[in-house]
Amino acid sequence: MEILIEELLTLHATSSTFRQIFESQQTTQLFVDTYKSTVVKLSSARSINDWNIRILEKLTHFGLALALDNAVGGSQKREVGPTFSSLACAVKPWDLIWTLVDFG
Repeated sequence: MEILIEELLTLHATSSTFRQIFESQQTTQLFVDTYKSTVVKLSSARSINDWNIRILEKLTHFGLALALDNAVGGSQKREVGPTFSSLACAVKPWDLIWTLVDFG
C-alpha cells in the first residue's frame, strides 16, 4: 500500500496527464471518500502503529498535492482542503499545519 501511494505521488509530480484525471469530480470524490474512511477508522483505534501513520501521512501528502494542483477545479479544491483540515487533526500531529494552511 505504501509503495502504491508513493507511485501515485510520483505520477502526480511528473505527469500532467495523470493530474488531469483529477479534473473529474468523481475521481477526486473517490479519493476524498477513501481518505475520510481511513481517518475515521484510525481515529477510533486504541493505538495506531507506525505503518498506519506512514500511510496516512502519504495519503495526506497526496491530498494536499491535489488541493494545490491547478488541474483540480476550484470547487474540488474546496472539497479536498477542508476534508483534510477537519479530519487529519483527529489523528494528529497535524494540528499546527492545519492552522497555517488556507484552502479558501
